[in-house]
Amino acid sequence: MTLLLFLAILSILVFVHEMGHFIVAKRSGIRVEEFGFGLPPRVFGKKIGGTIYSFNLLPIGGFVRLFGEDGDDVRGGKAPDTQTLRHAFYSQPKRVRIAVVVAGVVMNFLLGVVLFGALYSFLGIPTLTDRIHIVGLSPESPAASVFQLGDEIISVSGEAITTTDQFKTLVDTRRGQTVTFSIVREGSSLELQTVPRTNPPVEEGSLGVVISPKIELVRYASWQMPFRGAWYGLGEAVAWGNDILKGLGGVFRELVSGTVPKDVGGPFEIYFLVSEVSKAGVVPLTQFMAVLSVNLAIVNLLPLPALDGGRLLFIGVEMVTGRRVRAKVEQMTHTIGMVFLLAVMLAITVRDVLRHFGAGSLTALLEKVGRM
Repeated sequence: MTLLLFLAILSILVFVHEMGHFIVAKRSGIRVEEFGFGLPPRVFGKKIGGTIYSFNLLPIGGFVRLFGEDGDDVRGGKAPDTQTLRHAFYSQPKRVRIAVVVAGVVMNFLLGVVLFGALYSFLGIPTLTDRIHIVGLSPESPAASVFQLGDEIISVSGEAITTTDQFKTLVDTRRGQTVTFSIVREGSSLELQTVPRTNPPVEEGSLGVVISPKIELVRYASWQMPFRGAWYGLGEAVAWGNDILKGLGGVFRELVSGTVPKDVGGPFEIYFLVSEVSKAGVVPLTQFMAVLSVNLAIVNLLPLPALDGGRLLFIGVEMVTGRRVRAKVEQMTHTIGMVFLLAVMLAITVRDVLRHFGAGSLTALLEKVGRM
C-alpha cells in the first residue's frame, strides 16, 4: 500500500510539472511531439492534433517531448523552412523558451499553494492566540519534573501571561526563587511550583522550556473560506520555499567544505517519510505532498545541467553574450549532468537504505538481509 501511495504522489508531482511545460508550449505554438503518462517503454499511444498522447509501462509521472528541443530536429543537416522553424522550441524567442522552461516550476509551486489552500479552507485558518503553551522540555531541567508538553500557561506568580516575552521576563527575574505557575492541562486547572536555575546550560533558559503562542483553526463565513484558505496557502508555500532555499544553501556550504550533507534524502527517504506520515492521516499526508511539490519547484530551479535551472542558465548565457550555445554542446552538457545527478541520487539512496536498516556498510546490509 505504501509503495502505491509513494508512486501516486510522485506521479502526480511529476505529471503536474510536465503539464506546465505542455500547456505553455502548446499555447506558444510549439509542436509537442509527445505527452506521455508514465515513463517508457510505451504501452499505448494515440496521435491527436499532431501530438502523441501515450501511456507507458513505468507508472512514474510523465514527460513532454518538444519538437526542436535540442536543435537537432530543426537542422538535421539541411536548411529548415520557415514553417518548420515557427513550431520548433529551439528557434523560439528567448522569452518564449524561458516561459516554457519555467512553466513546470510554476505549476509545482501552484500545486503546493492549492493543496495548502484546500486544507485550510476545509479545516480553518491557523490563527495565533494570546495563550502560551509548552512545546518543548529540556531533560533534567527544573521544568521537566513538573510540566508536560501541551500545558497552557495562564499566569506566573499571579500575573496573567499573554506573550512569550512576558513569560521569559517574569521567569528570568525570579531565578533561584520558588515560582508558582497556573496552567491548564487537558482541561483541568493546576498550580505548579519550581525554581528557575541561576546558571542554566548554554542555549537553555533558566526554566528549560520551549514555549509558543497557541494556534487555533478559525473558521469564517463559508464564502470567505476558499479565499482566505488560498491566501494562507500562498503564504505557507512561500514560507516553505524560503526554508528549502536556506536548507539548500546549507547543503552547498557543506559540499564546498568537503563534508557529505546528512540532511539530503533520496527516493528511499521520501518513501520512508510517506510511510510514516500516512499513518498520521490524510491531513499530514496532504501537507507533506504540498511541501514536496514546493521542494520540487525550488530544486528544479537550481542552475544544474538536466534541470530546468540548467536550461535557464544556457538561455541566460545567450542573453549576456548575444550568441547561442551550440545545440550539441548544450545537449551533451545536459546528458553529462543527468548521469551525474543519477549517480548522486543512487549514492544518496544507498546511504538512506543503510541508515534505515541500521547497517554501516553495504556488506553489513547484505549480511543482515541474509539473516532475515
